Amino acid sequence: MKQNDGRAILYMIGVSAIFSVQDGFSRHLAEAYNVNLVLMLRYWFLGIFVMALAQRQQGGIAKVARTRQPLLQLVRGLLLITETTMVVWAFTRIGLAESHAIFASYPLIAVAFSVPILREQPIMVNVEKQAFLTEGSVSEAKVVDVVGGFALRVQFDARGV
Repeated sequence: MKQNDGRAILYMIGVSAIFSVQDGFSRHLAEAYNVNLVLMLRYWFLGIFVMALAQRQQGGIAKVARTRQPLLQLVRGLLLITETTMVVWAFTRIGLAESHAIFASYPLIAVAFSVPILREQPIMVNVEKQAFLTEGSVSEAKVVDVVGGFALRVQFDARGV
């Protein structure tokens, strides 16, 4: 199979744009409507999209929906609904950027707990290039109070930007 890096990058940019727009609409709608209604609409569109893709597969929707572990899939779906409800609720309470910063740390937390809980063996990854900016480049960092929230003010040394 030939690897097409350019196409993969475009797909990732497209997916990021779609999710960003979807999160923005969810936040906007959740301010005026119930969070459950917003999520219902979100999952309806997701369901229509998934069924359209599944219909194109060999065997149709029935073959794609078949699973050997229905209980595990049910628990997975309930966890997804719970997490999405928390995210949209957080969008309306603490803002889009702040809640994304919190929820974006979850994969890092899962990786951190994978060694002691799942007994996974960590692998060493070597990065051959040196970072342009490091924590040594920061001369001052403050959390400042601004209207409607907070901001992080970072001042770099002579090498920084």
